[in-house]
Amino acid sequence: MIRMKAHPSLFLLLALLTSVVSDADMISDLAGRAETGDVTAQLELAGVYAKGEGVAKDPAAATRWILKAAEQGDVQAQVILADRYLKGEGVTKNGDEAVKWLSKAAEQGNGEAQMTLGGILIAGKGVKRNSTDAAKWFMMSAEQGNPAAQCQIGRMHMMGAGVSLDDVEAYKWSDLAAAQGNAPAKKILFVLKMRMTPERVVFGQQLARDFREMKAAEKTLDLPGDIPEVLPTELPAEPE
Repeated sequence: MIRMKAHPSLFLLLALLTSVVSDADMISDLAGRAETGDVTAQLELAGVYAKGEGVAKDPAAATRWILKAAEQGDVQAQVILADRYLKGEGVTKNGDEAVKWLSKAAEQGNGEAQMTLGGILIAGKGVKRNSTDAAKWFMMSAEQGNPAAQCQIGRMHMMGAGVSLDDVEAYKWSDLAAAQGNAPAKKILFVLKMRMTPERVVFGQQLARDFREMKAAEKTLDLPGDIPEVLPTELPAEPE
């Protein structure tokens, strides 16, 4: 009996075909789940098209699936979609659309979106410059402890841009940022100390301490997780 020796390239071809079938099955499964509204599948499928894994690279298709996830309120998708509008990946560059989706994510408390949105608005990147709105978003991020946002709010108070001209508030936020190692904030503190009275510096330092203590106290609160969103307007009847 004569045995035919398989050529190594045959094994390579079979492995390649198996891989192609496997990729096709995976993509088909992802597409099926994505069509039903599965956000995780939508983002995974977007990644497949963005990287060209098992399919032709298609930035527009990737963006369409990210949009579907963003429209369902997914914060991660909203941030990614905004970034694609800023860079023009799979869509036409559009600063207003970027702001729109960043705003949705920022309103859900996403610190990254708040910081990015503030940066876009204060610099006027593709949109009309708006220091007041920028300050609002920087403040939201600063209150979550973001040192870059705290430094920015400190700088804005020092200059009176978008917020009141207030050296004490500027000192407070810069002190908070500097305590986390933010180098620009340390420079702001140096300038502020040169133009503030010692009493006002102490006041700014006290405000920073108060903020830290408040945040520390908030972490110790043990609130029940089943508080209803809408509380009843009427009190229960007293027992007879």
